[in-house]
Amino acid sequence: MIKQFCKVALRNLGRQKALALINVLGLSVGLTCFIVFLLYAVNESGYDRFHKRAGDIYRVVEWAEGLPDREPGGYAGLSMAMGPALAQDLPEVERFVRFRTRGRVLVKVGDQVSRLSVSFADTPFFSMFSFPLVSGSPAHVLEGTHSIVLTQDMAARLFGRQDVTGRFLQVKIDTAFETFQVTGIAQNLPSNSIFNFGLLIGYPYALVHADARALTDWYETMGDETFVQLKPGSKLSVAQMVAFRERHLPDEERDLIQRKQWNGKGTPPITFRLQPLTDIHTNPHIDGTGDPVEPRQVWLLIAMAAGILLIACINFTTLSIGRSASRAKEIGVRKVIGSRRNHLVVQFLAEALVLTTVSALLALLLTALLLPLVSSLTGVALHLSFSRFPELWWMLTGLTVLTGLMAGAYPALVLSGFKPLDVFKSKVRLRGSNLFTRSLVVAQFVLSAGLLTGTFVILQQVSFMRNKDLGFHKENVIDIDASGVDDPRVYRTFRRRALGNAHVLGVTSAEIGLGEGSGFMGSGYSFRGKGGGSIEYPVAPGYIDVMGMTLLAGRDFDRNMSSDSTGAVVVNQALLQEFHIPLDSALDQVLEKADDNGRKIPYSIIGVVRDFNFVSLSQQVRPQLFFWPARLKVNHIYVRVTAGDPSIVLPFLARTWKTLVPSLAFRYNFQDEEMNRFYATETRWIQILGLAGGIAIGLACLGLFGLAALVSVNRHKEIGIRKVLGASVGSIVRLLSVEFSRLVLVALVIAAPLAWYFAHRWLEGYAYRIGIQWWVFLLTGGVTLGVALLTVGGHALRAALGNPVEGLREE
Repeated sequence: MIKQFCKVALRNLGRQKALALINVLGLSVGLTCFIVFLLYAVNESGYDRFHKRAGDIYRVVEWAEGLPDREPGGYAGLSMAMGPALAQDLPEVERFVRFRTRGRVLVKVGDQVSRLSVSFADTPFFSMFSFPLVSGSPAHVLEGTHSIVLTQDMAARLFGRQDVTGRFLQVKIDTAFETFQVTGIAQNLPSNSIFNFGLLIGYPYALVHADARALTDWYETMGDETFVQLKPGSKLSVAQMVAFRERHLPDEERDLIQRKQWNGKGTPPITFRLQPLTDIHTNPHIDGTGDPVEPRQVWLLIAMAAGILLIACINFTTLSIGRSASRAKEIGVRKVIGSRRNHLVVQFLAEALVLTTVSALLALLLTALLLPLVSSLTGVALHLSFSRFPELWWMLTGLTVLTGLMAGAYPALVLSGFKPLDVFKSKVRLRGSNLFTRSLVVAQFVLSAGLLTGTFVILQQVSFMRNKDLGFHKENVIDIDASGVDDPRVYRTFRRRALGNAHVLGVTSAEIGLGEGSGFMGSGYSFRGKGGGSIEYPVAPGYIDVMGMTLLAGRDFDRNMSSDSTGAVVVNQALLQEFHIPLDSALDQVLEKADDNGRKIPYSIIGVVRDFNFVSLSQQVRPQLFFWPARLKVNHIYVRVTAGDPSIVLPFLARTWKTLVPSLAFRYNFQDEEMNRFYATETRWIQILGLAGGIAIGLACLGLFGLAALVSVNRHKEIGIRKVLGASVGSIVRLLSVEFSRLVLVALVIAAPLAWYFAHRWLEGYAYRIGIQWWVFLLTGGVTLGVALLTVGGHALRAALGNPVEGLREE
């Protein structure tokens, strides 16, 4: 029976090749979008789920919520003492691993010197996390004080081959090169993991070389993140973590009460929490390892894909109804010879499922071809791998069947309901103008207009962020990578020679670049007993001027004033607000910070700069300050050049660098390009939404084409009579177009408030944002209506130019 239904379905589809092709293309495009976005969602929500005991692994974070001067959020870089204390105090903890990523350092193999990032991890790292080792024992590969593990790609890059276990390399840590032995080779890390390292040094090295105070001081942090693996079936409650924090940081709660930030009842506003490993990538409210995404972005992609697929299903429905007039006699004959309605319903559903299956196969092919492009758009390496994501089998099978049923159910019920007598008397009329069919078209254009509006709003917001005054001038500044250069004479000589070039306006240096610093509330600097957090930047004199920051009060650091390098700071407006210091009385106010021995060191405010943004405008400006240390570690050299083509001065800078540091390559970035990376996510969203909006409009117009075909069939005789009575081609085109224009206008009226609501909710995620302008909806309406009229107008023109005799001779 099923075989017979499929044979008849294929035969009927062969008779309607053009419409079948349109249906297949529409459904395949819709399914392709859904599959691609589904792969993205599965990838983003599946980070680190491949570890054997992922459900038992947690990251320890400091979480703050309910503080009047801080938004809810967390910080993962905690004390080195955290892991051992957890294992000792809480029997539920099976093992712990501390993980730290250090900035770029020099790595030497023979005469080859490279700048690479290195990480440190405790010995049980490969026992806790399921990263396969090509060579080496998971339990022992990191236990030596000079053990290092390389990934396969890193081994090939440094040594030219992968089997290098037992070989030696040198890593420059602090001021001297240390020799490490390769004790293991790890397989290249999967892309769906928060960990991303090429060189991993055993934590015993860090323990041997760490300051003794750092091993036990709970207020000292080197950015170590602590992961714990609980015993199977074990859990740690909030109360246990609160008690643990109180035991090791007893002064914290008293300080919160004294500052009137907590009344001493209930859960304190600052606590230690256990964050599930699988939650890290989709929780952007905690600073730490990885590049987390907003969960709402994942759900928005799924909603967009579902909307596009729904449009494709609506297309199928309208086109099926549009071509059903030619099958009326077939249905009548089938009923006369004994076919029951349920047989006809199954027959039409079989045709829909055949089309959907073909579309699904084509969609898989399109997905495989388009994944490289989509990966570049999203910045995520996507793979159509059923072995990696076995759930795709049942997802795609269910999606294919569900799509076939959704698209074919209504046409099957309508067509199977024809009465044979009415068919043979030519009394069958397909009510293409009925409420349901009109609703389908309106729904299509509501979805399409909504996607277009979202695209225009995101485009405006990104343009606003790129053009907004960030508080400093990022253009015409070259950032030279000076990491690995320890001799302070190199910077002084480079600066002197560079300033001798007419195209160089200024030179300065810094230990860390904008956006690399970190700070947290409850520690750092204090003012008159009130503590606060800040992001601090060690810089050289001239930094404020070279970076184009605006001084609201005071001055920059002065090379001729020795006190500037021992007890002076330049702060931003946000820091003044943090400590409630008025701008007009900010100069010479004294901040305090405890040194390694617990002594409070005074720092006098010598300048105040206007607030500046160094990250995406989705975040508020945080308290920040600059200081000039007596021994500045120069990792960045900033050179401001004259406006114009930077290639004029770059060769000169490269030659100057080469004469001073011949062993290190001249590496640089433009500061404006560095800042633009903060808007890369929004830029990708413009491309994704623009693509989705274009696909949605195209599919909606296909549906409109189908409805226009339906109406022209039903009004064929009417058009013929009008032409015989003298109606012009223009009046007939206008007659058919006005009806569809009304449907599109209704869709725009419905879409506008919905689009405004969702766009407004999206914009709420930005601390600095645009207002939604009225012309956005006007532009959306113009584009949508224009494309719709072009689609319908072509079909209406063909109907108006047709021979009226063909419609009038049918009776």
